[in-house]
Amino acid sequence: MRVYREKGITLLGAGALGVLLGCGGAQPTPGPATPATEGASASAPKAAASGTAAKEPVETGNDCVKAEAQCDGGECVLSIKNDCAQAVSCDATMTTTCKAATDMMEAARRKRETYPAKSDGELRLVGNCSSGEVVRTAMKSLSCK
Repeated sequence: MRVYREKGITLLGAGALGVLLGCGGAQPTPGPATPATEGASASAPKAAASGTAAKEPVETGNDCVKAEAQCDGGECVLSIKNDCAQAVSCDATMTTTCKAATDMMEAARRKRETYPAKSDGELRLVGNCSSGEVVRTAMKSLSCK
């Protein structure tokens, strides 16, 4: 019987040690915020709260044409600024990744528009998921000639 008592005491001792070491204890308190983490934590909720993606520069292949893309939720909107002395045609392609119940699929869209010399314009591409939901939307390419 003595053997059983020693095992019981050992188990009780291990349980007490676990409690002392913090198993299931209180959460650690966060330290003071540094300027780097303070800025990041302040901007993250704003981006999440607004629900819109940020505009990103896109290479056009033409020095006098500048473009920015904003892609989110199956749609990419390109802001085109043509500073060229002649009209340019821009050919854009985007991809939309869709998640269905059992698989993932990718849909591509392509659109071409012409912009007069020294003008600004907008090119809008919309990708559709035939089934499932949109997981990711991204620009694939933009070429302005």
